Amino acid sequence: MTTEDRHWTKKVVFVLMSFFMAIAISWPCKVCAFGAKEVETVSALVQTVKVQKKILTRELIAYGRIIPAPGSTRSLTMPFESVIRRVSVTEGQQIKKGKPLIELSPSPSTMLMMQSAKSSLKAARLELEKVKERVRLKLATSSELIQAEKNYKKALLQVENFKRMKICDKITINSQNSGMITRLYCKVGQIMPAGSPLMEVSNENAIQAVVGIEPEDAHLLRAGQTVYVSPINRESLGELKGRIETISQSVNAASRLVDTFIQLMPNTPLFINEHVRARIILQKKEGLVVPRSAVLPGLKGPVCFVVRGNRAQRHLVKTGWEGRNYVEIISASIRPGDEIVVRGNHELRDGMAVRETSQGVQSQGMETSKQERS
Repeated sequence: MTTEDRHWTKKVVFVLMSFFMAIAISWPCKVCAFGAKEVETVSALVQTVKVQKKILTRELIAYGRIIPAPGSTRSLTMPFESVIRRVSVTEGQQIKKGKPLIELSPSPSTMLMMQSAKSSLKAARLELEKVKERVRLKLATSSELIQAEKNYKKALLQVENFKRMKICDKITINSQNSGMITRLYCKVGQIMPAGSPLMEVSNENAIQAVVGIEPEDAHLLRAGQTVYVSPINRESLGELKGRIETISQSVNAASRLVDTFIQLMPNTPLFINEHVRARIILQKKEGLVVPRSAVLPGLKGPVCFVVRGNRAQRHLVKTGWEGRNYVEIISASIRPGDEIVVRGNHELRDGMAVRETSQGVQSQGMETSKQERS
């Protein structure tokens, strides 16, 4: 090989070596640039809702029935034994003032006692006149006169007592006020003893609800708390406002619950003995509310992810009241209106890029906290 050939060979080798060296140097830079670009494009698909600031209500649910209000019910009785001839009303019937309620007559025993009292009065009067005449003739002492006068006054009182009862063959009892028949004790043809109740009549619109509370929850209640009462079988009526009137200090032996009496508003369209549901308001406060799925367990406590500038920010929070589908969060760094992640948050890291789906997630029924009690 000549000197010139060797010279050209060296040049070719040098050029090829330079070419391969340039490629080797530039290749890692391209790979790094490509990797960096790919890292920058990695993002998580999430769904968010806005943090809401709401009035939170803690409630207690109880069940019971409607009863007449204390002091609003009066019993209808007769002071003498009587026979029921006619009953013009039924239990639960609304009555107006002056409506005939019941028709009765004195029993044979009552009539016999009245005739006996009249006979005793007549005999006592004759005896008193005889004793007075004997005293005038000095044939009787003053003690005998005193005893005769005593017997006469006693017989007179008995007759006057029967007169005050206005005993006659046919007696009709009318309603003195408007109201409702809550209990009926008599039937046609029945003989009712003296003083026994014939029926119970409650004043118009004088009703209240009595509900049972678990003994461990009784300390949460106090007189005056707001209650919303609704009939179980009439949902269309809605909730009726009331307040706690009295809380029993003993456990009902039948239900093993603490009876709580609720005063209802006037003209409440509820029936006696109707079963109702009571929603008792225990406490109210304002707080931040998010769906339960937005709160994740963490090593240092519950955490949430908030989206700001297409980046997920991790926030340590405290939880407050909890409902069926919501949680109250307490955090100084989260504000109302922030977009909080409710789906896809299990894969997130602090500062990670995120992108939201077109279909948002509605807040899952921000209900109030409830404790249901039978």
